Amino acid sequence: MTRLDSSKWKDYIHQIAVLKKQLSDNLPLGIVLKGTTKLMTDYTISVPDELEDISSNYRMMSDYMLRGYQDNQRDSLYHQLARRLYRVLSNVSLQARIKFDPSLAPLLSGRVINNQLDTDSLRASLESFVSDTALLTLEPESQVDAKSKGLYEQRFAVISKAFTDIVVSGQWSNEYATDVAALILSPTIDITDSLTLCAAVMMATLLSPDPVKVMMLLKIYKEATDEKLKQRALIGWVFALDKGDYRLFPEIADNINQLLDNEGFREELVQLQMQIVYCLTADQDTQTIERDVIPNIMKNQNLEMTRFGIREKEENPMDEILHGDNSDKKIEEIEQSMRKISDMQKRGADIYFGGFSKMKRFGFFFTLSNWFTPFYIQHPGLEQIPAEIRKARFMSSLLSTMPFCDSDKYSFALAMSTVYAQLPDNVKEMLGNNVAMEVPGTEGLINTPAFYRRQYLQDLYRFFRINDSRRAFRDPFSSKDNKLFIDNPVYARSMHDGAISVVTFLLKRRLFVEAKVMLNAYFDENSLEDCLLAGRIALKEGQYAKAETLFAKAYDMENGKEKALKGYALASFRCAHYAQASKLYRQLSVIYPDKELYPMNEAIALINDDKAEETVKIMYELYYKDQNNADVKRVLAWAMLCTKQLEKSAKLYQELLALDKPEAADYLNAGYCAWFNGKGEDAARLFQQAQSKFSDKTLADKFREDAALLDTYNIAITDRNIMAGV
Repeated sequence: MTRLDSSKWKDYIHQIAVLKKQLSDNLPLGIVLKGTTKLMTDYTISVPDELEDISSNYRMMSDYMLRGYQDNQRDSLYHQLARRLYRVLSNVSLQARIKFDPSLAPLLSGRVINNQLDTDSLRASLESFVSDTALLTLEPESQVDAKSKGLYEQRFAVISKAFTDIVVSGQWSNEYATDVAALILSPTIDITDSLTLCAAVMMATLLSPDPVKVMMLLKIYKEATDEKLKQRALIGWVFALDKGDYRLFPEIADNINQLLDNEGFREELVQLQMQIVYCLTADQDTQTIERDVIPNIMKNQNLEMTRFGIREKEENPMDEILHGDNSDKKIEEIEQSMRKISDMQKRGADIYFGGFSKMKRFGFFFTLSNWFTPFYIQHPGLEQIPAEIRKARFMSSLLSTMPFCDSDKYSFALAMSTVYAQLPDNVKEMLGNNVAMEVPGTEGLINTPAFYRRQYLQDLYRFFRINDSRRAFRDPFSSKDNKLFIDNPVYARSMHDGAISVVTFLLKRRLFVEAKVMLNAYFDENSLEDCLLAGRIALKEGQYAKAETLFAKAYDMENGKEKALKGYALASFRCAHYAQASKLYRQLSVIYPDKELYPMNEAIALINDDKAEETVKIMYELYYKDQNNADVKRVLAWAMLCTKQLEKSAKLYQELLALDKPEAADYLNAGYCAWFNGKGEDAARLFQQAQSKFSDKTLADKFREDAALLDTYNIAITDRNIMAGV
């Protein structure tokens, strides 16, 4: 008989997940109950008492039905039993993970699920901390530091244990969730504790999905008066719900639908979705800073930042005489670099990840709760910080005005404590002179709902990128699909407009896969904007026929003609519908008479439609307006080549080859001119130069593509093969 051990637990948990999905798919409850009992028998697991009770109630309900008894409550009881079985399966799965999952071992050693907190005791302890710290003002000054340290250490021990106990507490009852929510929302405990406990509830749902915890986070979001707590709860239930299967618990969707009636809530979801994407592009943003910004700063190392701004260090006074304008240029360069960083940050970029991600190996971060605890300088984990720094107004004001997330603030403070002894005396003096530090460019950036969301998201992102225990939890940042949450059907009733704005945002970020997923979730074939966006994505994927159909549909809609023209013309051209493409480009030329691109594209379409004569007329007009435009020359030269005006074409190609950087096609087409004029050796030399510039095509490929042109000049197949092999 199979036994559950360290080699079988993953398969056991997988089979439990299958059973839970069967429940959500509305497979007959009796079948799932039999499957559950068999699974536990196969793995010699003791059957939980609640499972026995569920089975007993189900048998009784079945017997009553088979005997012909009518029961108005049967449907309700059936669904209640299914929900109870879902929760039992969740608990036994979590219990197996706690016992066997190595990623949980260092974090949850020795704990068992359902070790629920005594909320009354926890409340009393946290309220006592608030009152005792308030009374410190009455203590003799000589005793304040020692008593304060003791209070904060005791509070830290209580909250860190509570955090971990919540994470592994298993499925909650509605009554217990009500007690925890009341504690978190209580104005009589410190908001730092409320925020930390709220994070614990979210992490618990990422360890083991629990509909009651999701409902509790929704309650906190709706009732919280503190904006930081409100935003933490929002992110908490969004991540808990994302990719989760809660079909057995429709009350969750009902609550969200009520919220969706509020336009402000819908906008908040859109902003959150975009902020999550910004988190996931932190590596790209770091590369941008390291490539484009840091080098400018490093080459100006004789500049220094002070609380009064950027200034040049003292150097040889002769430099001022010999190079008087260098100082201004260097300052301007570094200010431009700083502005670039500030602009990235205002857009939502995580500009600090690259630096602070390397500063998370302090022992402080071995405690799970510390990753999610709002920064406070009295944290016992910061006790090694010198008193001069701890009490300096510089440090407190810097950390309150710098737009760091909380875990980065802890990293900064801990790093400062390690280098403090090596700092120059003048720097120590500045840190200790009680001067406030104001960071430029942060006005309007901090102390807003968007900032609180970004701050918490960055804390979470760092945890799921760096922490050794992250693999135990479902990572909301792990895959491409997880960049999105608004694609969840639970939002479908009211989020169309918001989702489409997210699609546009994703396309600007060149995240085409995610844009397609989002658009597919909300696509309305009667929406002009939806058709235009779908057409853009289809073009990007090379699905030109689909793109042409979508743009044609948009073109036929009211107010759709101008908006659809560019995409429609390009898609028609890619589909080799050259007559249609030339007409569309002609319309674009009329709308945008100053843009040479459109008449040139019209001309190319006409050439491909065997109407090169018309092309020559169009291109002559452009050529006389701008004889130095190389692209105009290229199209005109090609049109002349196609209409057998060899001398004129050859002359234009010689001009193109005289440019600094001729294109491969210039050599190829100049070769055609030489070949058709009977200059085979010149043609071969030009073709070889063209071949050296082609990355993925041979001359034979090019000759096949231009077969119609070669036929026009009666170039035999054998001659083509010989020339391609020279």
